[in-house]
Amino acid sequence: MNFVNFMDGIDGLAGLQGAITGMALALAGLEPSGTLLGAALAGACAGFLFFNWAPASIFLGDVGSGLLGYTLATIPLLAPPASRNQAVVLAGTSLWLILADASICLVRRVARGERFYEAHREHLYQRWVAAGASHAQAAGWIGLGSAATTVLALIGWRTREPIWAGAGLALGAVLFGLEWRVVRRAERRASIG
Repeated sequence: MNFVNFMDGIDGLAGLQGAITGMALALAGLEPSGTLLGAALAGACAGFLFFNWAPASIFLGDVGSGLLGYTLATIPLLAPPASRNQAVVLAGTSLWLILADASICLVRRVARGERFYEAHREHLYQRWVAAGASHAQAAGWIGLGSAATTVLALIGWRTREPIWAGAGLALGAVLFGLEWRVVRRAERRASIG
């Protein structure tokens, strides 16, 4: 299942997340190949954003988001065995906000007996845009939150103190809760006015 494909529904979101996480993986220094792949991914996603930011003139599509998701999932596995788990935590913390959105949406759809693999408009970022936010606003705020969790995860990587990754995950939970509240408030305002 490719959560990046699920989250590639507004201009700039997947590319911005790929640039942030790719840069984090490059800065972590996961052996030469992981560092180079992280830097290449960050550069490719940053270049892609010039054309994918609202209003987008190009899109990732299923193949592009599949490749991005696969790359984000496999680069941490290039870390030396002794630090591989920490590399996975680094990537997961960087991707926390989109992973949480996709996971919660998936669980809710399965619990309701819906086909989780069919297209829908229930992700928080989609609901936020439907309630009046621009693609740039939603992608920008989610990207800013991802950058904040990523910085904490990188500090944890560099210091080898797991408390920093824990702080990144906790911040991610708070930011996801805040995003949910912002979306709910925007939906209420949109239904009134």
